[in-house]
Amino acid sequence: MTLRIFATLMLGVVVAVSGCSGDTAKETESSTPQSAEETASKEEAATSAPAAPLGSGVVAGRVRFEGTPPPPQKLNMRADPYCAEANQGNAGRRNVVVGDDGGLQGAVAYVASAIPGSATPAPTDPVLLDQINCGYVPRVLAVRAGQPLEIRNSDSTLHNVHSLPNNSRGFNIGMPTKGMKTVRKFKEPEVFVRIKCDVHPWMEAFVAVFGHDYFAMTAADGSFEIDGLPAGEHTVVVAHPKLGMKEATVVVEEGQTASVEFAFSKQ
Repeated sequence: MTLRIFATLMLGVVVAVSGCSGDTAKETESSTPQSAEETASKEEAATSAPAAPLGSGVVAGRVRFEGTPPPPQKLNMRADPYCAEANQGNAGRRNVVVGDDGGLQGAVAYVASAIPGSATPAPTDPVLLDQINCGYVPRVLAVRAGQPLEIRNSDSTLHNVHSLPNNSRGFNIGMPTKGMKTVRKFKEPEVFVRIKCDVHPWMEAFVAVFGHDYFAMTAADGSFEIDGLPAGEHTVVVAHPKLGMKEATVVVEEGQTASVEFAFSKQ
């Protein structure tokens, strides 16, 4: 081997080594094949990650009931001894739940005006609808369109869950055993989707379904808060399954809290 050939071969080795040493780790990481489970896990994490708020404005409100609240509706549960015993003969349903200070519980407040960029992916965390002592708990709830709704039977008696949506596909599921669970979704927004039990006709729940995150259920004192709003004029609606709807126009400023009140009365 001549000196020139040897020098040429050594130069090639040096170039090959230097070319591989800089990005070896990156190439190895990127070229490693991912399993289907790993890919699905990353996609789910990206979908479930909360979207950044579109603004820093807040609407803080309160919903109150004027006048004397209607009395509980008396229920006859004798057809199912389990239900009658679970309620100890004092079966009653409050269609309107009012606190001591007049706050209306079980209403949902939401922004009805269009907000560009608000149609973010739905959360993957489920919202629970339970069946306890032959009643739905909670009786009124809110979910995102496409968000899992976990339905549970905590009673030792047969229930069936029959949804009656107008905009999404309905379902009718028998749940005969205690501890049984099922998960369903509503694909399209709707206020409200009624859910009933065909076995126990007094059982009903109402699900508000939204295409964005700008909604909140009223607390025991009737208060609610919707944050992350962009500055501007917004239409805020409060809906109750038995009392109807009220709306108001609210002007929101960045970093500020706008206050609003709603009042319902017996129909």
